[in-house]
Amino acid sequence: MSINNWAILAYFLLKLLVPELLPNSYKLEAEISLSCIGIGLIAVGLLNLFISEKRLRKISEITTNENIGAYFKLILLLSFTRLDSLGSGGPIVYMTITLSLLLFCLFVILKEIKLTKTLINGVIVGHIVFGYFLYNWSKSTYVRNYGNEIIGSYWEKPDYRTKYLVKMSKSEDFSRAYTLPAQVHVYTIVEESDYPQEDAYGNEYYDSYRHKYIIIEKVFWPNGGFLEFQDCDLEESDYCHDSHGRYWYLKIDKKL
Repeated sequence: MSINNWAILAYFLLKLLVPELLPNSYKLEAEISLSCIGIGLIAVGLLNLFISEKRLRKISEITTNENIGAYFKLILLLSFTRLDSLGSGGPIVYMTITLSLLLFCLFVILKEIKLTKTLINGVIVGHIVFGYFLYNWSKSTYVRNYGNEIIGSYWEKPDYRTKYLVKMSKSEDFSRAYTLPAQVHVYTIVEESDYPQEDAYGNEYYDSYRHKYIIIEKVFWPNGGFLEFQDCDLEESDYCHDSHGRYWYLKIDKKL
């Protein structure tokens, strides 16, 4: 195994072990160091993909079967590497790499279609798959760092607190409702199903899924006071109880 492969393996092991073994006071420094190592390995991966014997490879040389390993290493490195710890410049560097590679994939796909007069072959499918991953990594990085705070938006942040107007009523039909500003915590996490499934061989496993929470934390009265709510997740139910034990129907209205 080459030195580069050993370095990638060591990087993956460090990414997995460092968060578990280091105390919290050292985690940020370790994360910054690992991000720098990740950038270096990605740079080496790009050189291996595009450069051969100190010259830029032709497209036909890059997309050969012998180069699949270089693609695979880049996919692994980009999937494991996050540069958010490097400040505002880190995500920009990451998205510059992924979006440049995405443009390269589009160029290869169009060139292959033009040359072969077909829509499906190994090169086209491979670059469609690679492009799909690149787009999702780019989008994930963008929304995590620069996304908006609008519920349901395509560019919505995965975790944020914001203020919305909410309708609050004692009755389900909201015939007599207060319209008040509220502090809302919106976040998405990956969870496991409560009940196990069985595969074709009888082995049990748990499905994982992404669950979005829209938590009403506080509703503000016009007189300056506020009312706190307990575990009020509007994705689960619009019927919530406040900190005084009173139940209310709540509905998201407009963003403030």
